[in-house]
Amino acid sequence: MNRCKLVLLESGVIALDDNNRVIDALKFDRANMVNEYTMIKKGIVSNGLDSMLESLKAEGYTTILCNDDSLVNLVEAKGLKASMLSKEERLGINESKVTLMLDANIARDEHDALALLHDFAVAFSSQKIAEVSSKADLHIIQCINAIDELDKMINILSARIREWYGLHFPELEGLVQSINSYADIIIRLGYRDSISINALKQLNISDNENKLRAIVESARSSKGGIISKSNIDMLKMLAEEVKRLDSIRDTLTKHLEYEMEHVAPNIKDILGSTIGARMIAKVGGLDKLAILPASTIQVLGAEKALFRALKTGTRPPKHGILFQHSLVHSSPRWQRGKIARVLATKVALAARVDAYSGIRDPSIVKKLQERIDEIRAKYKEPTAKSREADKNRVVVASSDKASYKGRVKHKDDHSRAKIREDNRALREERGGKRKRR
Repeated sequence: MNRCKLVLLESGVIALDDNNRVIDALKFDRANMVNEYTMIKKGIVSNGLDSMLESLKAEGYTTILCNDDSLVNLVEAKGLKASMLSKEERLGINESKVTLMLDANIARDEHDALALLHDFAVAFSSQKIAEVSSKADLHIIQCINAIDELDKMINILSARIREWYGLHFPELEGLVQSINSYADIIIRLGYRDSISINALKQLNISDNENKLRAIVESARSSKGGIISKSNIDMLKMLAEEVKRLDSIRDTLTKHLEYEMEHVAPNIKDILGSTIGARMIAKVGGLDKLAILPASTIQVLGAEKALFRALKTGTRPPKHGILFQHSLVHSSPRWQRGKIARVLATKVALAARVDAYSGIRDPSIVKKLQERIDEIRAKYKEPTAKSREADKNRVVVASSDKASYKGRVKHKDDHSRAKIREDNRALREERGGKRKRR
């Protein structure tokens, strides 16, 4: 039985006989090495490789041993028998790679062979980085992170504006909750004396006439101090920045909706765009979420509580990021764990469908709703186990509070004793010095 070896290297394909002598060789174009190598790895046969296999077949070789699975499939597609080389033989080929390249005239000398391998490694790494960076789910991660960071910036600036403007009109904070309306009053009206019902109506602050009247009356009788024009100008600048950041956030939210619709439609249907994107960001990508079991997805975001439970033996958390979902946080306490478990199961299924097919499956949401309806019908009232858990939670909280107070008291007593001891030692030291004098 005639057989030979077919070896895939970074710079070409080499055919060897049983004594490792070169029978034939296919050299990749130096400028296109990575693409030709990748084509073979993907199972695409090039014209050069097809000619080599036809030549080996014509020379009577019926069995070919390969060092790569993709070569095995390509050889079998040509009607030849193929199998993998042993692990030891593959290791030997890797160690003698430079020698094989020289024997097959793929490289001029050892220096040229090493340069070829170096060029391939750099080009291949660059291609892989470009492929990973172009994944759509990574852009979703960046988008949701940008939204969360914008929320922090808006909240910090909002608190600063309310505190600063509160020196001039402190009563406004309790009357206007929306930061956008608060910023509009600062930008358009500025001083509290400029506030009137007509002006507030033009800004669409509220449709409630009584509320508008309360704002105006508070402005007239405000206990705040006088503010200078320069300070009002600074406040207007900050208020405009908050409005601008809020507009950017709205744009990013719409973009996130669009991206989730195209990348993870099933996750979006179950969790919504924001929570779904946070789930993807937490694990680092849609592919990683798709390989996680439902039990892990259920507690994502509650890692600290989980490890604390494992360490102390307390009850583990029932939900993490999933608590943000309205189906969980709006449900009674005794139903939340069960609903979170069902949600996690459906998210695990949806992530796999999105990662490997990308087709929307309405049956996932339908079955989820049916299961939630069953849970709400079956567990309308808390079970005896749930009542006992609530009692234990109250007892533990009370004991923790008492233990904390005890620790604080013990610490205070210890601190006082240490101070008395230090003072006594200081007095004795001073007394000894006086005696020596």
